Amino acid sequence: MSTTQELARPATSTDVAKLAGVSRGTVSRILNGDDGAFPEATRLRVFDAATKLNYRPSGAARSLRKGQSDTIVVLAPDTRFGSHLQDSVDEVAAQTRPFGGNVVVRVASATSQVTIDALLRLRPFVVLNFGVLTTTDAAVLTHRGIIVVPSVTDSTVVASDPGIGRLHAETLRRNGERPIWYAETTDDRPEPFSRERLGALQAYCAEKDLEPPHTVQVRLDLEGGKRAIGQMFARRDHALAACYNDEVALTLLAGARELGIAVPGELAVIGVDDTVAGQLWSPRLTTVHVNMRNFIATLIAELREQLEGSAAEPNDPLPSMFTLIEGETA
Repeated sequence: MSTTQELARPATSTDVAKLAGVSRGTVSRILNGDDGAFPEATRLRVFDAATKLNYRPSGAARSLRKGQSDTIVVLAPDTRFGSHLQDSVDEVAAQTRPFGGNVVVRVASATSQVTIDALLRLRPFVVLNFGVLTTTDAAVLTHRGIIVVPSVTDSTVVASDPGIGRLHAETLRRNGERPIWYAETTDDRPEPFSRERLGALQAYCAEKDLEPPHTVQVRLDLEGGKRAIGQMFARRDHALAACYNDEVALTLLAGARELGIAVPGELAVIGVDDTVAGQLWSPRLTTVHVNMRNFIATLIAELREQLEGSAAEPNDPLPSMFTLIEGETA
């Protein structure tokens, strides 16, 4: 870095990383006190580079580490998260430990305005948006000095990523060309990711010049499963079912069992969540595992970038968010 550049702008963590010959993440961890995993020589190079460049983290980052305005809100939709919400909170707590943030969970209210008002009263430092806030909602909070991550709702890392819908369709079609059904719950609570999953299936079918997917509402009990199967097989003798989650998938499988529908011969089924119950079912449920650790790591990486005023490296790969769990139902 030249003297002119030094006078033109303050040094960033990227500058420190280049001078020290390490990654930006290493710089962030060492300067935030999470340096136990690094050799002494590496720590010294980072500290020396920071000193030479007169590097100073942003005031926001310093405030977070000092415990001022340190609340980090995990904003979750009012939906069926099961154990995954607790897993997510645990992962957020672990990955924000170097910042010293206090992690709390806030479930979305009935309307976005009520949710925003509640967040403004809470005055958090950071909101981790799990698919609740729209771009407009996030802008309101950002204008009030609250960091919202991810910074845009159509980010490739949001939990509602439509990649699940495409993965469902491609997996189901291994069982032959049959009508594709999207099965969702009739639960009174809104399922915020359901519309995007269905939209992804519709886009996939249009792209592949397939019949548009049908939809079926599934009440989560045996009679609900039988009723849904009856609807799906009213005019056809084969079907592919992309289910909102494992609960919906298992309900369909129970209905198919009672009605003598062969799986996957006549009905292929795939879920989401990789639950224990699904893996204990016979035939074992084919499902999608959502890697919350990678999801949270990506959010925290963006948070660091916002705190430090640095941009993501263009060649940084996005971690895999979804993994197909091969079973016996699709």
